[in-house]
Amino acid sequence: GFPEAWMDSAVAVSKIAVSLDPTAAEGYKALGNALQSKGELRNALLLYYKAVELNPNYAPVFPNISSVNLKLGRLDETIKWIRKAILLQPGFARWYAPLGWYYLLLGCDSLAVHWSQKALELQPDSFFPHVVLGYTYLFTGRFDEARASATTALTVGPDEYFSVDEAGDIEMFTGNFRQAKEFFERGVKQAGTASESGIKLAYVLQKLGEKKHSERILDTM
Repeated sequence: GFPEAWMDSAVAVSKIAVSLDPTAAEGYKALGNALQSKGELRNALLLYYKAVELNPNYAPVFPNISSVNLKLGRLDETIKWIRKAILLQPGFARWYAPLGWYYLLLGCDSLAVHWSQKALELQPDSFFPHVVLGYTYLFTGRFDEARASATTALTVGPDEYFSVDEAGDIEMFTGNFRQAKEFFERGVKQAGTASESGIKLAYVLQKLGEKKHSERILDTM
């Protein structure tokens, strides 16, 4: 995350922007971004809605509304707002794969595949659509396709945490614990032992009989 001082400065600057022009949607979005980075989700959401009130066609704020609703567990609102963004700016590729991810969370596998493939049509060099496809295939038992998607995600985004962690998940779920260990170790290097990769690394170490190593990781959490 960002340093606390940086986030406080962002809040202060955004408040100035809003006071200078209280009719500009951009200022409320910026202030919402700053508050969201500090974990003030509900206050951020109110500011995002204010931005929409001022400019109903201000598409860049819709994904922010979507992401906060996701964190608040409101998947229906999450999907509604990202779809609105896509309708207003259909050529903006980066919003398609998150919609696929949200549908995957709802268990709508065919829609997850559809929106991920749409994302790749618009932006073939993007890694995240391959991550969504990989998990979709994994959760539906199509392990070869899952591994192929994960391999592509790693090729396109070798240093992306989600690519590495997914590759570990696929090997873990298919019982290849030694390979999973290698991926989760890479994930821990990127995100620390308190990450999801750290928890899963501790699990696969237990499976490999490396219990002391596993316990050392768990003790740091």
